[in-house]
Amino acid sequence: MLADIFPTRFRATGVGFAYTMGITGITVFGGLTPLAVTSLIDLTGDKLVIGYYLAAAAVVSSIAVAITTPKRETGDETVETVEPGAQVVVE
Repeated sequence: MLADIFPTRFRATGVGFAYTMGITGITVFGGLTPLAVTSLIDLTGDKLVIGYYLAAAAVVSSIAVAITTPKRETGDETVETVEPGAQVVVE
C-alpha cells in the first residue's frame, strides 16, 4: 500500500525513505528508552516516570499522526480520485 502513494519513477526512493524514517523513530523511542527512563528515575526518584515517558511518547505520536493524516474537503467541493501511480500535473 505504501508503494502506491509514490509515482513509479520515485517508488523505491519513497518507500526506502519512509522505512528509514520509521527505523529512526524506533531507535529514538525504542533503543534509547532504557537509558532515558533510568536517567529520569535517578533524576526525579519517581518510578512513575516510566508512565510519564510512555504518555509523552504517545502524545508525540498522536500529534505526528494528526499532522500527517491527509484531510478530505467536504461540502460543495468535489474530491477527485487519482489512480495509484498516475502522474499528476499541477498547472
